Amino acid sequence: MRRPLAVIALGLTVILVACGGSSDKYSRADYVDAAMQQFDSTGAPISTKQAKCFIGEVVDGIGVHQLNQDGVTPKQFASAKTPAKYIRDADARKQVVAQVIKGDCFGLDLLLVPALEQAFGAALPAKDAECLAKQLVKGEQVRTALANGILGLSGGPSLSTVIKDQTIGAIKACSLNPLSLLGSGAGN
Repeated sequence: MRRPLAVIALGLTVILVACGGSSDKYSRADYVDAAMQQFDSTGAPISTKQAKCFIGEVVDGIGVHQLNQDGVTPKQFASAKTPAKYIRDADARKQVVAQVIKGDCFGLDLLLVPALEQAFGAALPAKDAECLAKQLVKGEQVRTALANGILGLSGGPSLSTVIKDQTIGAIKACSLNPLSLLGSGAGN
């Protein structure tokens, strides 16, 4: 009589594993929550909600199963200087960069505005910085370079190089006077 119970128990285990039973020790929420504990919204150009969305996309791109398989705890994930540390292969890199570029969590232009304001200083009013940022992120190269920078991924042209290449077009699109931008900015 005991033998059939053992067979049934073994059969249920096989069915659970085949139907998606997970052996992952940590969940998506564990990784996201741990990283959110490190997020400081003070001075951040994105909200707490946007940051949580972004971190979730990074975890999805890397893969919860992959993080578990690599033995990465939520605490280790949260304390990494950049998510790139855990992006092991080219496919994961493409997926994470594509998610960031898509902008479902926040527009990438939000991240450029403070940098442009700092670079040009008082010569660039906030509304003009916003216009320039929106124009710059229309370019695939700028979005990719910005996503790579956020994620800590190397390869391809740097963000500063790509922005330099795209600035004249963005200035024209925003109808700004290029000479007015040569004021006494912090980046000069």
